[in-house]
Amino acid sequence: MAIAVGWLVGKAVMKGSNYRGGRKYQILAVALTYFSITFSYIPYLFEAAGKQAAEEAKKNPESLKKSVAPAATDPPLTAGTAAIAVGALALVILAAPFLAGFSNVIGWFIIAFGLWEAWKFTRKQPFELSGPHVLAERKTE
Repeated sequence: MAIAVGWLVGKAVMKGSNYRGGRKYQILAVALTYFSITFSYIPYLFEAAGKQAAEEAKKNPESLKKSVAPAATDPPLTAGTAAIAVGALALVILAAPFLAGFSNVIGWFIIAFGLWEAWKFTRKQPFELSGPHVLAERKTE
């Protein structure tokens, strides 16, 4: 799937750049491909977090009561702390393919091949100009 994503993103970037290609479009295509591949890990991360919370609740039911109901002394959530939390979550998501360790080596190679497809597909296209071309003979009467 990562290979198909790399190919599709590369094709979309080339179409959006009017088939110019080049280094900046290659970087854009690789970044978009990596983001789309890693953000597909989100359901798995939330599933793992839910399982971990359920196991913790089985071991210690009192911890569930504390984590669900906020204490009166907890500070209110501000925009800054929410932004930090979202940024930390984004970093975890971007690192997700590497957090599994060496058990995901094949996944690393698949991701690398998808990124290579995006890079290769958006390389600079040579500009070719030829002509002048005769479109039709002029009729003289």
